[in-house]
Amino acid sequence: MELQKKTLPVEEANGWYLTQTVYRYWNEEFIDEDTGDPTTVERSETLCGKGTQINDIIKSLLVEFETGY
Repeated sequence: MELQKKTLPVEEANGWYLTQTVYRYWNEEFIDEDTGDPTTVERSETLCGKGTQINDIIKSLLVEFETGY
């Protein structure tokens, strides 16, 4: 069996599998209660794990966060 890696638009990827985990990243700003200084923290969330088969629900998640960057 030969493994092929292809890149194609998310809209055309139904039935394919993700080759890597997809994360969503964002920054949150806090005020340090001790010093009063603003602090920025980068947060992340796993959207889909490696090997997830792309269906309409996964596709909508990927498209939504792809346009949000």
